[in-house]
Amino acid sequence: ITTQPQVAPECRQRRPVEDNSLAAVKIQNGLPLRSRHHKTLMQQCMRNSKVALSALAFVILLRWKCTTAPSGNQVDGQELTNHAITPNFLGFHDFSAGPRRRLHVGSSRSDLTTYAENGHDTFSGTFLCSDMGEAFAAAWLSTVETFLRNELFSEERLQDPGCQWCSAMASGYVFAHRVNQAYRTVDMFDFFVHHLSYYEKILSGDYGDNRDKCNFEGDILTNLAAMEEGYKARGYNNPSGGKNGQVLAVMPFFSGKKQNKLRPHRFLNITVLTVSNIFPNIVLCVATDDDYQYVTQQSGLNEYLYDVMLVSGLNSTRHLPMGCNVQAKSKLAEGTWRGFDWVFYTETDQMPHLRDVNQMLHLALPERTLIVPHRGVPYAIPGDFGDSKAVDGHCGARRLSRAARKTVHAVPDIRLKSCCFNDLYCKRDTDTYHSHFDIADVGLFRQYESWALVTGTGNVFKETYQVCNLTSSRQICQSGQANVME
Repeated sequence: ITTQPQVAPECRQRRPVEDNSLAAVKIQNGLPLRSRHHKTLMQQCMRNSKVALSALAFVILLRWKCTTAPSGNQVDGQELTNHAITPNFLGFHDFSAGPRRRLHVGSSRSDLTTYAENGHDTFSGTFLCSDMGEAFAAAWLSTVETFLRNELFSEERLQDPGCQWCSAMASGYVFAHRVNQAYRTVDMFDFFVHHLSYYEKILSGDYGDNRDKCNFEGDILTNLAAMEEGYKARGYNNPSGGKNGQVLAVMPFFSGKKQNKLRPHRFLNITVLTVSNIFPNIVLCVATDDDYQYVTQQSGLNEYLYDVMLVSGLNSTRHLPMGCNVQAKSKLAEGTWRGFDWVFYTETDQMPHLRDVNQMLHLALPERTLIVPHRGVPYAIPGDFGDSKAVDGHCGARRLSRAARKTVHAVPDIRLKSCCFNDLYCKRDTDTYHSHFDIADVGLFRQYESWALVTGTGNVFKETYQVCNLTSSRQICQSGQANVME
């Protein structure tokens, strides 16, 4: 594990606060820069620099210096690398005029064709999902060619009022199985998502007639705020620090019909931040004018986004994921979005975690191949609430008491431990998801301020789990009967 250069103090506050208008932005070599802010910033940095640099060279250096910083934390005697999440594009952008210029960073597909030979000694492999139910994670990674070849994402199917699969197709439920081969990693920590919205579902199971009394909104928002700051400061969902701008990240966002939108807005912010820490070119799809206004003008996420699409004419907002991918296919095919080798799809309540970005991109290269993350299930524990009424014996008492009996293992850096699926069939069999939460082999782990996650992949409908074995140190998993694709 290497230590990254210390972030210069003058680089820590890069986002100007004085003027967000387009008049304040200049476009220079495809990079939006605020001239007054950067003139001052450059003067401060140049005074402290030991080497005289030209203005253009310094801007390049500044972007590199401000990307990462050491965490100062240690796990198992090793210092963890801290990759602070910073804006991908320096300046406000008017998306009605089209997308930004793509942020160029990371390896191309030609660079990664032989990556397996370089990383094979530390990678446990993958297994083939033979059932579309278990291939479902509401997230997937594929090449652009595989994405464009998919005929399920079509305007005709989207406009069909009887399309029963439209809400699930884009999330991978059908896409991953009927058209392609979907693989998951044998080691959960190689690729998983943190499914934020499932947290409240765990709590709400015990509401009964106490729904009005059992309001966890304040606790959840407090937890989310701390979580967002933690990810921004450390970027621990991508501990290697390698970003890749050859990947187009596509995400649908619908804030819902309720007046209080604080929670979906917070989910969106955290997801965009964490995705940008891996795949910095992000497209958000929205279905309403209000959501478009929030995303582009109010969210504070403008500088993290490559493009924003308003998808109109849907039969239902539940079809937004499908509409998002139909529009994305069109933009890629016509060349409006160009220079991309891969597509990563996820929903705006799922934060991706990758141990080795290039390894996953390499695995997605074969034709008709999808790499599907494990869907990490958060579980509420008493420590999440402090003195809240949530632990008063009425609200979530059964599940909280069950969680209290579990040891929560600290896993701040997923490069230092493994969670191995040793006997995987990836089928929707009752024998596969045999472990209910009370079973001893179902454990919990936690990364910094994040919610505790179950050690394994969950069936959220039955609250059963395919359990992985959490190890005390990083190791090569014994894949058992898994179909391993190296």
